[in-house]
Amino acid sequence: MQRIRGKEDNPQEIIEALQPVLEDYDSVSDVPIPTLYAELAEMWPESLFILVNRDPEAWAWSVKNLMKERKLSRFNRIQYEHYFCRKIKRINDISLLSLMGMHVKHASDVKRHFYSVRKEPNRICVVDSGDEYIGEKICTFLGHSPRALPYISDNANDASFPSTWEWVNTCPDKADARYFYALHLLKNGDDERAKEELQMATDADDNFPKPPAMLSNTYHKEGLLNMSGILAEQSIKRGFMHPRLSFRASRYYLRNKSYKNAIYYGLQGLYWKASPK
Repeated sequence: MQRIRGKEDNPQEIIEALQPVLEDYDSVSDVPIPTLYAELAEMWPESLFILVNRDPEAWAWSVKNLMKERKLSRFNRIQYEHYFCRKIKRINDISLLSLMGMHVKHASDVKRHFYSVRKEPNRICVVDSGDEYIGEKICTFLGHSPRALPYISDNANDASFPSTWEWVNTCPDKADARYFYALHLLKNGDDERAKEELQMATDADDNFPKPPAMLSNTYHKEGLLNMSGILAEQSIKRGFMHPRLSFRASRYYLRNKSYKNAIYYGLQGLYWKASPK
């Protein structure tokens, strides 16, 4: 996000900043990806796109409930400013009706781009979020055997444990699979196994900040403050900008008399606390 400061309206420069991540993964989603479909389709001619339709009003309320009064991140701003052509600091700067219109326009623009402009309808799969066969349709589009779409969430109370366990068994080298499995283990009080899974997730993917952040939280609760501080710094370096993590890293360096780093992370924590993302 730091690399695209002042470039939020330049898709090519945004993609250039994101390219190391884009090259490392099989698929990408969420902000700011939806706004960059035209450029991504041009740069990766063999790529495929999935457009998920949702009831516009339900989507608009979901966005407002998610963002509330928080300042939009630069990635969020790329998406919303693309459609409204003005600076937007918070989601409440946009009316519910305007958000609904944005959702409809986005879906229409994406379909027109692939159907009419590029004339490549075979590169896009349009599905509805309420379709009970959404998983089967996506699998068929990607050339896989049809299967139902599993539900996995950051909230272990909502997510399906069998789906998470199947994911770990199918993709044991996937950091995110082990991370979600660890959340279930923590929920069930199996902290030691959870720490093992989080450490494997941390080691498996240098771009994924959540496992070291969660591992930092676990060690912090156990009073292992040095280990917690080291992991907090790892998470920050991977892109997780959170004041709690910055303050832990600062205290770690303070205990080890590295005052320059302590001051750096302390100031960073104050900055992120004053400017919530």
